[in-house]
Amino acid sequence: MLGSSWKLKEVSHWTPRYLFHRLNRHFFERSHPRSPNLAKGAILFLDGWLKDTDICLEYGAGHSTAWFAQRVEKIISIENRRGWYEKIQGETAKYHNVQICLIEPGRDMIAGREVSWDYVSQVNEFAPETFDFILNDGWARSYVAVRALPLLKKGGIFCWDDWLEAFPEVSRISGSLSAKAEVKDPRMKEFWTLVKEWRLVCFDDGIHSTAIFFKPF
Repeated sequence: MLGSSWKLKEVSHWTPRYLFHRLNRHFFERSHPRSPNLAKGAILFLDGWLKDTDICLEYGAGHSTAWFAQRVEKIISIENRRGWYEKIQGETAKYHNVQICLIEPGRDMIAGREVSWDYVSQVNEFAPETFDFILNDGWARSYVAVRALPLLKKGGIFCWDDWLEAFPEVSRISGSLSAKAEVKDPRMKEFWTLVKEWRLVCFDDGIHSTAIFFKPF
């Protein structure tokens, strides 16, 4: 009986609307192979926005790492899982502008996360206003966000994937926070206080939600 309940729970979000968005995403990925696991609109935007002189920081290595490497001057990616780190190292070996830092879980773990404080503290290794683009897509996004903002250059963009899982907005994505939900996480409140005057574009394709914040000049 427990197994049946678990299966029902697992497929509860498979509504006709979700299946439509999933199929749409499938065809997009076929025409845009090896693209980042971001909302479609965000991928298309970044493809046109990024410049070959940009320096980028990515929390959470992935297929996106090679995609960014083809478009920017340098990308530094922070990863916490050795197996995934080795896989992405192999995928990006031919690119000389990629640096992947492995920060494995240690003794001082963040409660409820799969990473240690060393992972979050990696932002301290970089000088303020070093990066033109920062992608917040790792395992401790609310912890990384506030700490990483000072690293962004004026006019740069801060990208938060699955934004609508952390902040309440109207969304087409199953499992997202209600637009009327109250933000209780103090880190999210602090982040929003820092960026509330920034220009924001949020892309929502029914599968992924990706917010892009533009730091004022």
